Amino acid sequence: MLCSLECIWEHRKHSIRHSRGCPRKSWGLPKFGERFSGAHAPLSHAVAQMGHIEVQRPFDLLRGSDFFSDAGREELTELLDDPFLYCEHWAPECKLFSRARGKKIRLPSGRIIAGPQPVRDANHLMGFPWLKSQMKARLRKSNSMAIKALRRGETSKQSGMPRHWTAEHPKNSWMWDFTLAKRLEGLGMEHAIGSSCCFGGARQKFYSFFGSSEEIKQRLTLECPGHQGLLTYEVEQNPDGSLYFPTEEGAEYPWALCLAYARGLRAQLDKEKVFEQVRMQARENWYQDELQKSTARLADPGTSKPVGTYLARWEQEMKPGQEEAHLRSLLQRASMRGTDVRFHLMVGTEETTQEVPYPAMLWRWKTIISFPWKQPAHINELELNAVVVTAKHRARNASKFHSRWIHVVDSTVSRGALSKGRSSSRRLNTPLRKQAAISLAQNTYMFPVWTISRWNFSDKASRKHEEA
Repeated sequence: MLCSLECIWEHRKHSIRHSRGCPRKSWGLPKFGERFSGAHAPLSHAVAQMGHIEVQRPFDLLRGSDFFSDAGREELTELLDDPFLYCEHWAPECKLFSRARGKKIRLPSGRIIAGPQPVRDANHLMGFPWLKSQMKARLRKSNSMAIKALRRGETSKQSGMPRHWTAEHPKNSWMWDFTLAKRLEGLGMEHAIGSSCCFGGARQKFYSFFGSSEEIKQRLTLECPGHQGLLTYEVEQNPDGSLYFPTEEGAEYPWALCLAYARGLRAQLDKEKVFEQVRMQARENWYQDELQKSTARLADPGTSKPVGTYLARWEQEMKPGQEEAHLRSLLQRASMRGTDVRFHLMVGTEETTQEVPYPAMLWRWKTIISFPWKQPAHINELELNAVVVTAKHRARNASKFHSRWIHVVDSTVSRGALSKGRSSSRRLNTPLRKQAAISLAQNTYMFPVWTISRWNFSDKASRKHEEA
């Protein structure tokens, strides 16, 4: 979540230089894409400021993206094929879709002249067949942009990717009479009609945002009350005889309208819990990567995937401020045969069980004791001796007597020996007896919990003595 498109692009530029790259890439954030955005792309900027949604680079000729060139079509295809595209907005050129073409124009001087050449009517929606070649070429390009936008809407509705699509044209545009547009209306898409002046525009300009998002429609549907002091649409004639239409000044969306659209999109995203789903999927992927770097059994994708999903969902239940309730829930999972806490999950097609490591890295840890061993020993013996040191340290505080406590270890051998209180190994029995004596003296009960070594933060405190 960054404040603007410029911030996003700057962030990405530095991330490419960084060896690890941008961590957002592994999240698969939902994305918004704007087609035919105009030079300044205010809608993309507004969506970027809302957060929780990535913004693709805007696509427009004035931004270096030519829809009618091979390079431009290749760029657009790349944007459309983005698997995380959640919503896109299209605003194809609308000059040749105006119903006002062909009507006479009164200039400020009072002189009446012929208006722009009409190019279509209700019986010739795609254009008059008798038009000259130059105008036909313009018309084909205009129709191509509109049809591409509408077909994309049809694709999104049928395939569900992207989830939401919107297109904008003037309220009385001929584009809304196209067969594709009528077909989309039959599929449940609706028009959000309002006027730009309701969002601070200098002139009354009725628009129609057509699409599938209820939240966007709710925020853009406004009945214009008729604002005072608005500019008029008087056409002016340039010295060279060409006409200047003030509608060109209002081609860019007012900023307030862009914010309303962005808020609607964000509300739609929150309503469908898209960001929560993305975050959950990202955590599942992270857990799977972590597990595959641990034990040989967890390295199997068939095991790491369900265990990763289980851990990601479990993480959602571990809420700050509810630590005591979480610890009590762990004690309810204690084995009746001993004092260990285990979490099993059915995995694979053979209905085998896999123990789930405790997500110890979700706690905030700090070093209490750190010292080098005086003499070498087997790793399991040293780990049990470390548990004895921890128990002795707890014995200094009488308030911790007469209690149950949980201790995290990264060795299943140590966990099993601690839960039983004995071992077939003589070397392991020595620290186990010490631990039993300390527990009896304090009237405490220890519950060992297993985690993988990557999540055992006590290793960091011991490693510094190895380096020394």
